[in-house]
Amino acid sequence: MKGIIILTACVKPGQMVYTELQDTAERLKQYKAALKYYLTHTRFKIIFCENSNTDFSNEFSGYIREGRLEYLVFNGNCFDRNLGKGYGEAIILKHIYTHSLLLKECDYTIKITGRIIVDNLGDVLKQLGYIKRTRFIICDANCKLTAAPSKLIIAYKDFYPDFFFAKAERINDSAHFTFEKALAAAIKEMKKHRGSYTLFATYPIYTGISGTNNLPIRNHSRIERKLKYILHKIGIWGRT
Repeated sequence: MKGIIILTACVKPGQMVYTELQDTAERLKQYKAALKYYLTHTRFKIIFCENSNTDFSNEFSGYIREGRLEYLVFNGNCFDRNLGKGYGEAIILKHIYTHSLLLKECDYTIKITGRIIVDNLGDVLKQLGYIKRTRFIICDANCKLTAAPSKLIIAYKDFYPDFFFAKAERINDSAHFTFEKALAAAIKEMKKHRGSYTLFATYPIYTGISGTNNLPIRNHSRIERKLKYILHKIGIWGRT
């Protein structure tokens, strides 16, 4: 299977509800650092999509010319601030699926929040060798599969148009229907259609700052990660 990295970005959130990290200079610095990391530490082609009309593609023009990087930028951050950043991220994904050329080349996507670095991405992706079904998703959902964090999502290419986008129309952070809840609902729907859902066998180790609370992302301990995966494999974690 051939994969592609999708990095979602919003440099200028504009007083978005539940978004503490508002400093645009700091956000821009983090996006550039993460993009550079994935370009230099992986061999994947990358789609970087920014929804507040912030274009710094000239700094990565060499990668764009060689076809390694597709930089998409658009004015997609003009919605009601109360809907929240999850609504904005869904818009970014829709834009990618409408406009990306690189997306046509892949079988699966590695969606990463654009300011975050997954230090052990190569180890995490080894799990793909054990995936048997055409429809699949690997992510870090909670025990009852009512919410699934979106920092890193590995899924077959058409998961979003097949199942997620219909759920994403309801995203409203102020009404407590977040991107994470829409994602979990989409996973449940996919499972009804013989799709495979699993947790990470090797849990991601993140470096980055949470946009929600402007604090460093907490990584679970190795014991926590292993226990969670064992509970999932025996059918306790993520049962619906």
